[in-house]
Amino acid sequence: MSAQSLTALHHANQVRSARAAIREQVRAGQVHVLDAIRDPRMDTMRAAEALRWTPYGADGRRTAPYVVRQWLQAAGATEMVACGHLTERQHRVLREVIPS
Repeated sequence: MSAQSLTALHHANQVRSARAAIREQVRAGQVHVLDAIRDPRMDTMRAAEALRWTPYGADGRRTAPYVVRQWLQAAGATEMVACGHLTERQHRVLREVIPS
């Protein structure tokens, strides 16, 4: 493997590890998911995938895909939008529709 490949692999592992730590913080309720997706390491991740981390209901299960779809539709975003491409207005709308 070339040095460039090893550097890219190391960076990918760091991002993956950081996302896992962020996911656990969101699930534990330490960080709101909308604050988490503003992290630069989340820029390329799909917003729909990140929003599914939000604990939903009394038992704290993962949020169902149709609920995430409703949230994104309310904000005028698609399921395929990357976290880094959400606008300020979309963040505001999502903050209003996602339960805290």
